[in-house]
Amino acid sequence: MAQFPWLKEVAGSYVDPAIANGAKNITDKLSSLLRHKKGFTLDKVMANVKNDFARPNLFEVHIDKVAHASQEPFRINCFQAQIPGHNIATTDPKTVDMRSVAYQKIFTDTILGFYSSGDLRELQFFHEWMNKIVNPKNNHFGYYSDYIGQVKIKQLTRKGNLVGTWTLHDAYPKTIDPIQLDYGTTDTIMTVNVTMTYRNFTALFPMAKVKEGTGLVQENTFAHSSNTAMNKIDPMMEIREEGWKFAGGGHDDTGPEEF
Repeated sequence: MAQFPWLKEVAGSYVDPAIANGAKNITDKLSSLLRHKKGFTLDKVMANVKNDFARPNLFEVHIDKVAHASQEPFRINCFQAQIPGHNIATTDPKTVDMRSVAYQKIFTDTILGFYSSGDLRELQFFHEWMNKIVNPKNNHFGYYSDYIGQVKIKQLTRKGNLVGTWTLHDAYPKTIDPIQLDYGTTDTIMTVNVTMTYRNFTALFPMAKVKEGTGLVQENTFAHSSNTAMNKIDPMMEIREEGWKFAGGGHDDTGPEEF
């Protein structure tokens, strides 16, 4: 202020009469909300934690192109998968006089990672699949309907309940990543990473529907007890856990075979 003697300190505040009443109403409403708002109590936090959270390491991958006898080894050796993503393509530019509107849904590729068996069956499988897309001898392309398949990515709970299923339609391998061979990688397992492309995907969330009480229970949606909404739809759990009741011993059958 000493440097600018013509400036004088002004006390008080000014509210435009045109908005004075509106501002007062907003202030009153906020004050009322703050007075009645309740914080998160420990009981609420614990109740939410008991509902559990999704675990990224609990999943299964099914590829219909895999022979039935090899389905289980492929599911076991698939150590990495991605829930598919998608985004909306919009028009540009975004200006005051032009709206940015949606015109296309875009599905992003997904990556599957496999531990390689000693005979390299996973690598061989994807090599042969890609050879059906492009013939390695004459570089001719195969018919689309001959090389597409279906991939299902399933998210599970700790007890094996099906939480969500993402089905990739018209899927086929787009890229097989190079595999590094190195003398220094002792006591490690070789992995095969494959990028899958597809036409579109559909998602199913049966556990959420059961929790919310909306819709009918979907096939292969199951749980462990009749005590809660989640746990009333798996009458076969106890029988399934006692493998001697099944011909051929116990297994983790969750319904009819999908492929």
